[in-house]
Amino acid sequence: KNGLTVMMLVGLQGAGKTTACGKLALYARKKEKKNPMLIAADIYRPAAIDQLVTLGKQINVPVFEMGVKANPRKIVKEGIRPEDITENVISDHLDTAGIPDPDLLIRTSGELRLSNYLMWQLAYTEFYFTDVPWPDFTKEELKKAIEKYNSRDRRYGGVKEEPKEES
Repeated sequence: KNGLTVMMLVGLQGAGKTTACGKLALYARKKEKKNPMLIAADIYRPAAIDQLVTLGKQINVPVFEMGVKANPRKIVKEGIRPEDITENVISDHLDTAGIPDPDLLIRTSGELRLSNYLMWQLAYTEFYFTDVPWPDFTKEELKKAIEKYNSRDRRYGGVKEEPKEES
């Protein structure tokens, strides 16, 4: 009765899951006197996450936006309050916890997408794209990627200042 209740709604896109989550959360808060938290776990449709965040604001229910492979159930079970959820808390609950984020991602075979791979961990990673397929990726190709990486101005999210024009 007083323990954790986790509900996960699964269904087709456009079936009304987000609206149903909002209605359930509002009911739990108003009628059952519970403290619900909505967890945005749809890693394939950012628009669904945005919709849930907007809905949470409208009904005054906190929304936790998880990173890819974050474990929201564990975060809730540990009793971490929404206002205490930081980037470090999320990082600590990823499958890659304790492993440094990559500095360089090499994507082979001419693919120009991440395929939902390490989305959270790649925030400040430099990307190198090559048309060379993985089986043909040689030591020389790796050297090219590293040379390109070494020539980059890494700003870790900062903005490069433009030189001021003299009048």
